[in-house]
Amino acid sequence: CFGVPGLRIGWCVGPTKALAHMQNEKNYTTHTVNPITEWISFEVLKNFQSSLFKQMREEWLENKKTLQSFLSSSQNIIGSVPEGGLVTSLGFKNTRSLQQTRKLILELQLKGIFVLPLESMEFGKFEFQKQSRYLNEKLCGINKGYGFRLGLGCEVNEFKKALKEIENISR
Repeated sequence: CFGVPGLRIGWCVGPTKALAHMQNEKNYTTHTVNPITEWISFEVLKNFQSSLFKQMREEWLENKKTLQSFLSSSQNIIGSVPEGGLVTSLGFKNTRSLQQTRKLILELQLKGIFVLPLESMEFGKFEFQKQSRYLNEKLCGINKGYGFRLGLGCEVNEFKKALKEIENISR
């Protein structure tokens, strides 16, 4: 993956089925990409060796480490660290309904932490989302939309504060 998330544009290569799912998700979050945005993105991406890109990459790598540490010790949140992008999906371990999930996400928003609820991402459409176990492991509900998408593209100390708040609210 490679892109300019702030302008909501990017490019990636992958299997046709995966790309179709990604395009479907993009359609939920971005209605159109106008020619000016495409041009700005192109100009930004031509200079990916710039100090801005280096700073953004360093912040992303640090936030990945922070998220990995957070997930390994969290009592309330489950998820994974993204391998090639700025966004991941996290779930509430102890939440068993969309109503509980909505309440927690509202509390996060009231604390100034913006997350995108997973329920807005076509949950319930696929067979795996109806299961309660995977490989003999009980699922926490993330496959049913009991969680949120979180971006790693922010300042390192702000990201740490956000994770601390997410843990506190999800107790």
